Amino acid sequence: MKYQVIPLGTPWRIDDLRNVLLDFPDIHIININDVEKYNPVLYLYYGYSTNDAVISDKNLEDRLKQIISQKSIQPIATQPGDFKTNIPKPLKPLNGFFLDETDFSIQALKNLILSYFGILEGNRKVFISYHRDDLEKLAQNLFDRLIKKKYIPFLDSYSLKAGVDFQEYLRHELVDSDIIILLDTPGFNSSPYCMEEFNIANAENIPVLDIRFSIDEKKNMHQFCDYKDYQLTLEQANSDDKLPEEIILLMERSRANAFCIKRKFVLDEFNKRCSDLGLHIVEQGDFLLSDATHECFYPTTHIPDARKVFDIDQRFKKTPLFSTYTKQVLYNGNYCRPDIEKHLEWLNNNLPIKVYNVTK
Repeated sequence: MKYQVIPLGTPWRIDDLRNVLLDFPDIHIININDVEKYNPVLYLYYGYSTNDAVISDKNLEDRLKQIISQKSIQPIATQPGDFKTNIPKPLKPLNGFFLDETDFSIQALKNLILSYFGILEGNRKVFISYHRDDLEKLAQNLFDRLIKKKYIPFLDSYSLKAGVDFQEYLRHELVDSDIIILLDTPGFNSSPYCMEEFNIANAENIPVLDIRFSIDEKKNMHQFCDYKDYQLTLEQANSDDKLPEEIILLMERSRANAFCIKRKFVLDEFNKRCSDLGLHIVEQGDFLLSDATHECFYPTTHIPDARKVFDIDQRFKKTPLFSTYTKQVLYNGNYCRPDIEKHLEWLNNNLPIKVYNVTK
């Protein structure tokens, strides 16, 4: 599969974008004249340019409306005011992406492209694991910054409603998150709650970004997706205003690797069960097939809901081969809350596409 990225208007930071996409050889940044009709395409619209054939075309509005109808264009600007002056009217309803000079910005654009093509999936949930007595202020600052970056962070002191089962909700959110940011301090190992979070992440292969503060290497190492050592005291870490942004940049760089780690866990668990049953499963792109049982499967990295099942069903429908197959969505349901399990049971009783817990 060839994934095509077409810059329009007056692009900037294209070399930087090429560099951060080097690990994804199927993604090609090309000229609009070289687009291949039958391969997926994403247009990045950077603003007006007299040298841009699409922009100078007198049928601009009709062409842009066609691209918009295909949901295949992303307006890009350096600041909010650019949308008033540099973005054509048909694109103004679309939420723009702000590309500045920061590393975070180019990493975020990379992940936007990966998400568009289905190479990176997730629910943007981020679990913050920390020892309250050590880094509560840093954890709260990180929580606030993640919200501003349009993530869905989980922090025990902020995210739980009164009256709910604390550990039940916490474990569910931990396993359902795309990534765990572990604020690793000397006091972390002394907390049974912190170590339970760490051990669940280890057992469920949840990706961990380990941010270490003046500690020795952990003996019970997780297969981290990334880590960073900081030679800061706890007081310095809590008062460093730039530190949350640095941590979020590290997380943004790690998201694609984190997705692969979570997806591999679901695939491995499913393959174990198929092996026990003597079923032969083959991969076809993002899907799995069993010709013997006439079933096709799609692995997802978090607990699905009705909207996610609908989106996956649309993917199935794009492949005519699957029209006569029974369709199932695979997920890791360990530590799933009882009320969510009831929702999944309801989906299975009411939808033609089924959800299957590979760990049950």
